[in-house]
Amino acid sequence: MVDPRFVRQVLVAEIGERGQAAILRATARTSGQGLAAEVAARYAARAGFREIADGGVEVTAPGYVVEPAARAVVEGALSALAAIVAATR
Repeated sequence: MVDPRFVRQVLVAEIGERGQAAILRATARTSGQGLAAEVAARYAARAGFREIADGGVEVTAPGYVVEPAARAVVEGALSALAAIVAATR
């Protein structure tokens, strides 16, 4: 049975139950500093990663995101997403 916290992820065809099981066993390698690192860690934790560590792929927010705080949130989210993709491949 799927933990109710992860139902939405399991419903995503690219993740499914097998991918969620892989996330639960994996360490999320995230990148960023300050707010970006905090956002990445929070998103990765809520995705269900067993551990979170530095060392992910550096990501950059698109150029049209100009506000520094918004750029940090976007970069943190992209970093967590990159960890999810890596764990489910």
